[in-house]
Amino acid sequence: MKSFRSIGHLIPLFITLAGVADVGTRFLPLAWFSMRLEEPSTRYPIGMTDLTPNFHYDMPRSYGDLANLVNSPRYRFYHRQWMNVNGDGFRLDGAPAMPGKPPEALLFGDSFARGVSLSDDATLAAQFSRIPGRSLFDSSLRLDWGRTRRALDYLGMTKGTVVVALVDRLALPGVEEFQDRPQRNTAWRRFNHQCQKLWDGFWEVCPLQIFSERLIRRLQNDTILPNPHASWAKVETLVNGQPMLFFDQDIAASEGGMVGTIDGLLLYQDHLRRRGIDLLILVVPNKYLVYRQLIQHAPRQSHGPSRASRYEDALHQAGIRVLNLEHVFIPEAEAALQRGELLYWPDDTHWNSNGTRLAAQALAQALR
Repeated sequence: MKSFRSIGHLIPLFITLAGVADVGTRFLPLAWFSMRLEEPSTRYPIGMTDLTPNFHYDMPRSYGDLANLVNSPRYRFYHRQWMNVNGDGFRLDGAPAMPGKPPEALLFGDSFARGVSLSDDATLAAQFSRIPGRSLFDSSLRLDWGRTRRALDYLGMTKGTVVVALVDRLALPGVEEFQDRPQRNTAWRRFNHQCQKLWDGFWEVCPLQIFSERLIRRLQNDTILPNPHASWAKVETLVNGQPMLFFDQDIAASEGGMVGTIDGLLLYQDHLRRRGIDLLILVVPNKYLVYRQLIQHAPRQSHGPSRASRYEDALHQAGIRVLNLEHVFIPEAEAALQRGELLYWPDDTHWNSNGTRLAAQALAQALR
C-alpha cells in the first residue's frame, strides 16, 4: 500500500514538473533547439513580413534540411549562419530601405529568395547589391498581391522590377494569390493580428517537444533503434568523391511536366504594370537537375525537357520576362567541381554563397 501511495504521489509530481518545463522552455530562445535560423526567425512575425522584427542571432553550427530529414549526422555539413532583421521585419541583407531612394528591384519568392540556410552576406539580395551601382531589396515575404502592394508602398517604388524567384520543384502560384482584395489595415486589425501572432508563436511552438523529438531521432541511429527516415533522401557520390544528398521530390521534378498554370502570374504582371513596375521570373533549377550528370557512374544520357525549361517556355510565350538559371548553373557546376567548389550545400536542398553569387551575376545581366 505504501508503494502504491508513493507511485500515486510521483505521477502528479511528474506531470507538474513536465508542465513547468514545457512553459519554462517557451521563454528560452528557440534557436537553442533549432538546426538553423529559419525556424526561430519566423516565430513571432508581428511586423510587415514573415520574420520576427528585431531578430538577431548568430548560429555557429547550422546544417542542412536534408541531413536533418534523413536523420544522418555523418552527412551534416556544419557552417556558421547569422541573421539580422529590422524593426519592420525585413531582413538586413540586400539594399537598405532608404526614404526617397527606392531600390532597382524588389525580390519575392520561395525559400531560395528568402536565403534559407544562408547568412545575411550570402543571400541573393546581398550578392546582387554588392555589384557596384546595383540594388535588390529582400522583401522577406511569400508571394501574393497583398504583400507585394505593402512592400511597394513601404519602399515608395513607382518604377523598377519585381523579381520572383521560383524553384522548379514547386507549382506555379495560382490566380487566388493575386486577387486585388480591399485593404483593411486599421489600427485595431493590426493590434489584433499582432496579439494573435504572439499567442500562436508562444503556444503552438513547443521547444520541449522539439528537444524530445531530436532526442528520439538521436536514438534512431540503426544501432539502438531503426532509422525510419533514411529513405527520405538519396545519397549519391559526385565524380570528385564528394557525397551529396538529393531530395526525392527534386529527382521527380527534374523531368516532370508543368505544375499549375501561368494565369496567376499574368494577373500579377497586370497589377504591377498599373503601378509602372516590371516583372521578371527567376526560375531556379533544383539541385538534382544541376548535378545529375556529375554523379559517379551516372549514365551519360540525353534527357527530355526539364520542368525548369517548360516553365521558361510557357512564361516566354505568355509575354512574361523570364530568366532560367538552369542554362547558367549546369555548365558552371561542372567547372566549379573541378575547382573543388559546389553551388548548393551538400546536405541541403538550397544553394550556397557560390550559387547566389552566380545567380546575382546572371540577374544583373538580365536587368540591364
